[in-house]
Amino acid sequence: MSDEKWIVSDKDHLGGKPRVQGTRISVAFLLECLASGMSVAEIVDAYPTLTENAVQGALRELAHERKRPQREDSPRRKHAAQIQICAILLIDFRKLP
Repeated sequence: MSDEKWIVSDKDHLGGKPRVQGTRISVAFLLECLASGMSVAEIVDAYPTLTENAVQGALRELAHERKRPQREDSPRRKHAAQIQICAILLIDFRKLP
């Protein structure tokens, strides 16, 4: 597994929302595309700034991210946890025959 960081976040891009490195595509949007039934190939075809490697890497990073101590009352933290759960479920769903 690569140590490359696929998900980045900074205040200068997308208002600080997590995004796929090298793009302006948010992780939340990527998950929405997958949840709507788009395949990774379809997403890459529709959004040329993405590569299959970047999409797969971002999903793996989401699924394997270790939980850090965080304030439980933060809505942003709860949203991040929900995104992580969605990524894990989507990866498992894609493995089904």
